[in-house]
Amino acid sequence: MTEELCHEHQCPIVKVSTNRSARCLVEWLLDRCQGSRVVDFIPPVDDEIVGEIVFSTGLVLPVVRILRLASVNPPKPLWKHKSLDVRLDALSRFIYDGIHWMPRERKLYVQFVYKYGHDYPVMAEIDVDGALNELLGEEADASVEDFLNGSV
Repeated sequence: MTEELCHEHQCPIVKVSTNRSARCLVEWLLDRCQGSRVVDFIPPVDDEIVGEIVFSTGLVLPVVRILRLASVNPPKPLWKHKSLDVRLDALSRFIYDGIHWMPRERKLYVQFVYKYGHDYPVMAEIDVDGALNELLGEEADASVEDFLNGSV
């Protein structure tokens, strides 16, 4: 596997074999998140992340923190509630709304619309290495499948 930077976004790209083209992290996330919403939440096993969000597409991403963007009356951040049921209910109201990559800081954000009476913009900072690990796993699985199907 080699890791280089995408020319368009200056984000990491993953290439698992010479038979598969490189995948840009941002483009991959745009493809995988389009039209999705959060359907589940996996509690953290350590303090480095707040947990993992599971999208309706099956994608799982580790979240470093969740930020409410400026609004007149921001809702109480129920995704921080002690009760897992309350957190899951709050997170299930997150509808995907975009990807933001900050190359200088090497930070990745997924923007959501939080449906809670009104639409509130929310950003989830994603653990970049965790997202790259998901991409790597998906690409490795596809490479093995290509080999088994004889398309290599």
